[in-house]
Amino acid sequence: DDKEIQETSIIQQKEEYLIQATDQGLVIPAHASSTFTIQKDKNEKQNQKDYVYHFDTTNPKLEKAQGFFDHCAEVVVNRKSIVIHLYNRTRQDIALLPQEDIGVLEKFDLRNEDII
Repeated sequence: DDKEIQETSIIQQKEEYLIQATDQGLVIPAHASSTFTIQKDKNEKQNQKDYVYHFDTTNPKLEKAQGFFDHCAEVVVNRKSIVIHLYNRTRQDIALLPQEDIGVLEKFDLRNEDII
């Protein structure tokens, strides 16, 4: 795979993580996707059944570029990591500015949450 590796910044706010482009920005080519991985800490790996994750794209450029069902496939939770996919279904590249917000990853602790 000859894809260039790009990074994102992650800022924790309580049990929410703000996902941003790095200092160099982020480019998602036309008709393509960008994937990044967040490694879980040891506590989460040991108690993985206690947590549920939800990713919400907050960037208007990305929201407009995604397909209808792409929101259902954005987050994949593995035993050791969380994988987030961003899709660009348009004919133009999407260029995010340095530190531009991408979305919010929410973590729910099922031991402390009321499930309705």
